[in-house]
Amino acid sequence: MDVIARLLDHRADPNQGLKTPLLMRQHEFGDGQLGDGATPLMRAAKASDPASVALLLDKGADPNRAMKNGTTALMIVASRPGRGTTVDQTVAALKVLLDHRADVNAATPDGATALHQAVGRGDDIVRFLVEKGAKVDAKDKFGRTPLDVANGVPGGAGRGRGGAAPEPPPVYAETAALLRTLAAAPAGGQVSR
Repeated sequence: MDVIARLLDHRADPNQGLKTPLLMRQHEFGDGQLGDGATPLMRAAKASDPASVALLLDKGADPNRAMKNGTTALMIVASRPGRGTTVDQTVAALKVLLDHRADVNAATPDGATALHQAVGRGDDIVRFLVEKGAKVDAKDKFGRTPLDVANGVPGGAGRGRGGAAPEPPPVYAETAALLRTLAAAPAGGQVSR
């Protein structure tokens, strides 16, 4: 945090985007999640680090800036639980972004929103996003809503290895039930746990 703060105090640009993927080790293709246009905020989002996210936002980072592929910091955070972060840490990072006016319904060119990406990452994340205004009826380019994703509706991934049909997507039955309940709830999606 101290290094980040010092760099920002010396006019480092919190919105400077990567031109190529972030290489992690020699002989590696790079970090697939932090590609062309990724900003320091997106790196902090990948770690679901609320303090770093808040510092960068307070110093002018754009919460709605997207990488070339359309991915925003909010989408990165929503897809992270279970990968070295806790659900509480993830919700805290999401809250910081939303408190700084991140668009909860921003979509990639394929139509995927943070809610689509949160499916399978924890029902607390899904519930939080819906309570903050995420649209449960948002459709991706395959016509899938987050409920469809939870029900394992395929997204047109093409062929698997050796030309075989790809593995069917996982089904998240509890998340699907939650999304049905949230969709039926009054505006705001707030339902008891």
